[in-house]
Amino acid sequence: MDCRSEKGAVLITVTLSLTALLAVTALAIDVGLLMVGRRAAQNAADHAALSAAWADCHSADPTAAAETAVTRNGHAATDLTLTEPASGEWNAQVSNDVSLSFASVLGINSINVNADAAAACTGASSASTSIFALGDTCSNWGKDQIDVSGSNQTIYGGVHSNDGIRIGGSSNDFGPTNPPTDKVTYVDYFTDGGGGNTFDTGYPQWIGPQSAPVEFFLVNYEPGSTNASVAGSKYYFESGDIDGSYIESRGDGLYYSEGDIKLDKEITAKVTLVAEGVIEISASNQDLTPYVDGLLAFGAHPYTGVEQCDKFVVSMGGSSNDWTGIIYGPHGLIEMNGSSNTTVTGSLIGFSVRLNGSNITIDSSGTGLPPDFKVQLLK
Repeated sequence: MDCRSEKGAVLITVTLSLTALLAVTALAIDVGLLMVGRRAAQNAADHAALSAAWADCHSADPTAAAETAVTRNGHAATDLTLTEPASGEWNAQVSNDVSLSFASVLGINSINVNADAAAACTGASSASTSIFALGDTCSNWGKDQIDVSGSNQTIYGGVHSNDGIRIGGSSNDFGPTNPPTDKVTYVDYFTDGGGGNTFDTGYPQWIGPQSAPVEFFLVNYEPGSTNASVAGSKYYFESGDIDGSYIESRGDGLYYSEGDIKLDKEITAKVTLVAEGVIEISASNQDLTPYVDGLLAFGAHPYTGVEQCDKFVVSMGGSSNDWTGIIYGPHGLIEMNGSSNTTVTGSLIGFSVRLNGSNITIDSSGTGLPPDFKVQLLK
């Protein structure tokens, strides 16, 4: 037997095996590049379609909004084809060439990938309850889900707690108009320890747990989101805290903080304040209206347990203020300490709610409150 021939055969086999392994590896790398490119194109198309639909609902330029969304997601505006196949429905196609690493050996330097998305925006009625407590556990720790300790407050549009309601203040009017009936409802208990508090006929009333009249999510306001894309140069992001001077110098816009927001300046502006921490709005003679989505303030600090009942995510104080919009705090307390003719044209929707102030009007009847637009992908 010729041993040299056997060794040569083994060498050829090993060489062929290594070549095949390298070829498979190269193919896997290029397939991976294509998959990443395809996902990136789909993400850009989704954001472009949503941005166009949002802009259409808000009397802005859908094309400009879609192009901004595409560029913010790493593509060129020329990669986008935007059409409106039906009124209010926007279709975005993103086409892009993905460069390949190893297929170029075969003369294939790139492959074109396409992604499609469609979105529409519809208007829905704004929140119809002035005060809504989402949580149902505060009574477990001897706390109140809704605590009205202030006096001389007027509530249009109703109140609901998924746990209990305690009223300690006096001369509060929970039924100032008739019709419509301003409902005051609760799940666990209702206590009126004050004097001269008035309600519409038939209320307060026990009912079962209720779903939130409207919900908001951080993902819809963080960098790269549809709202951020549409706001463009009026989108302000900070990894730290945002203070009143920062907002005063910039004016109207969508503000997103990974820390806290403290607005302590007398200011007139259209703002939507979103904080992963807490929001504290103080000072007097403020005139604030929402910049997007009928949302004025969204405090998202993730409190748990009893802290959800006694640590604020949104605190509002001062006097003679005029605030319009929805104040939202799904994981903590919304607290109003304002006084002297302060008005909220909108809703307080929090895990728990506390009204310590006096001479406050909260009106969710819809006058001056922007509609809650719903933007959704159709495909």
